[in-house]
Amino acid sequence: MSRSAIIEETKDDVSITDEDMNNEQVVDLGQVDPASHTESNIGQFYTVPEEISTRVLSYFLTKRFQSECQITGSTSIMIRRPVLEVLQHLKDISENSSPPKKFIFYGDDGRGKSLSLAHVLHYCYSAGWFILPVPSVFSWCHGKSELQVSAQHTDRFDQPEQASAWLQMCRSINSKFLTEVKTSKQYLFGKRDTTKEGEPLGKIIDMGFRRATYATDAVGVLLKEIRNNPSLRVLYAVNEFNGFFLKTTFKDVKQNWIKPKRLSLFHHFTKLLHPEDGLKNGAMVFALSRTGMLRSYIESYEVADLLRERGLSAVQSSTNIEVPRYSKEELDACLQFFKTRGVLTKGNASEYMKDHIFKLPRKL
Repeated sequence: MSRSAIIEETKDDVSITDEDMNNEQVVDLGQVDPASHTESNIGQFYTVPEEISTRVLSYFLTKRFQSECQITGSTSIMIRRPVLEVLQHLKDISENSSPPKKFIFYGDDGRGKSLSLAHVLHYCYSAGWFILPVPSVFSWCHGKSELQVSAQHTDRFDQPEQASAWLQMCRSINSKFLTEVKTSKQYLFGKRDTTKEGEPLGKIIDMGFRRATYATDAVGVLLKEIRNNPSLRVLYAVNEFNGFFLKTTFKDVKQNWIKPKRLSLFHHFTKLLHPEDGLKNGAMVFALSRTGMLRSYIESYEVADLLRERGLSAVQSSTNIEVPRYSKEELDACLQFFKTRGVLTKGNASEYMKDHIFKLPRKL
């Protein structure tokens, strides 16, 4: 969700008055640690440090939201109740929480599920968690992705380009862990390339970059090491999580639709959900989405309708949290935030909203 999307959605219900523009409530907290966010901060904005925004959160931020950040001069996120609910649970989790708790953000399109996920990611990153990010499941099961029959499992299809991009993202976010944490065993890639037991996890990523055909296997090996390491506190953060359980737009040589479970990346990442062989320590936070769904669009945004039977069985005992439309108070705070950043003034507010906010592209 973007701030302008919310304002546009409610523009027929909102008029900007002198009182709105003269309200001097504190809405811009500046750079504060997400761990300090409480219910008293609901409706206020905090600023993500530029280095973290660029290297960690940018993968989860929509182009539209990033355009707004350029206008306001920073990556600033509104503190909302759904996120605080998740953060409180995460603060209460013990050092060795097994199995990891699961949380699902759901709600109508454009309500802020992706931003909620980014907010949680910022908290966990700042708290020293290992981050397993999947910014867009739909990008893996739709589009023009090049598929290659897996050399290790001929019933699956590898996606070297997507796998390489994910390895690069994982390295960017988790560079410290990839140097310090060691592999538990030796792994063979191809006929003669190996990573040895006791080497840094980063060596697995290096192997994935050595040859394109190794990239998808490197993802699988890295995830295996992470999920079997009980000392690592891991945030498994997935946007468009329901995409793991929907139809793909790929066909095999016989022109049959390829099922999601036959995509190697899907196999590796859904294995993290296994109650016994999955992730050992940390938490899983997912966001559901209908934006970008192909061949499977439905009007309902309810968890059961988007995940269906197979998806629901994978997230049993999850805590489902709806991300609602902005309240009147949140909308007022949003307008006040634009004012504090010099974007809106009493004189130009309505004209700015008409000429700039409402004309931003609607596609997220």
